[in-house]
Amino acid sequence: MTYKFILVSIAFIVIGTANVFASDSLKDTIRIEKAFGGNSFFIDDKQIPRGQLVDILLSRKHTRELMIKGKNEKIGGYIAIAIGQYFMLGSLAVLSSENATSGTIVTAAIAVGLTLFGLDAVSSGNNKFYKAINIYNNNLTNPKLTGNYELNLKIDVNKVTLSLNF
Repeated sequence: MTYKFILVSIAFIVIGTANVFASDSLKDTIRIEKAFGGNSFFIDDKQIPRGQLVDILLSRKHTRELMIKGKNEKIGGYIAIAIGQYFMLGSLAVLSSENATSGTIVTAAIAVGLTLFGLDAVSSGNNKFYKAINIYNNNLTNPKLTGNYELNLKIDVNKVTLSLNF
């Protein structure tokens, strides 16, 4: 009988400790203050630089893939914008002279399309960054996604079952 009492006492201590540690993780939510010159990021009312925030999001399994996709989209978008602007400057130089042809107008249209595509890709990459922040904050409140564990104790007539789910 004392064996069961000791086992049950240990189980309750472990469950209580796990709940205390799980509640401490809610303080780590990321807060964003949007401003025209650039956004500010806070964890625990302490401002952190964007690079440190990126490192935090890349270190988490559930936000890493989204961060990498967003970064790749932004790089592709910046490349498309650069190529589009290069062709735009070339076609504007030709259009300003008297040697303009229909091919120059097509080149200018392609340049505008590339620039718009690049702007959309950069915007999509930024949206993935903010979506990763939302996923990070939501997963802090859902212990099944954060790597926290769940301890279950089941007492029957002739046995005590202690299970750990992670």
